[in-house]
Amino acid sequence: MNGRDFLTLAQTLATSGTEAAWRSAISRAYYAAFHVARELLEDLRFIVPRGDQAHAYLWLRLYNCGDHT
Repeated sequence: MNGRDFLTLAQTLATSGTEAAWRSAISRAYYAAFHVARELLEDLRFIVPRGDQAHAYLWLRLYNCGDHT
């Protein structure tokens, strides 16, 4: 599955008009960003850990990339 597919779902949920849908939209949008970040770093030949460590690993690498714009 393409991680960007979660963003399409998030956009649909965001227009639903209920708090539950908005919360789900945020969750799906985050999951899309997570998968895109993983794909980016793996394409750059980083070895992204699986499981719980992946989120912290991706955040740390992106935060320290040197581009703060």
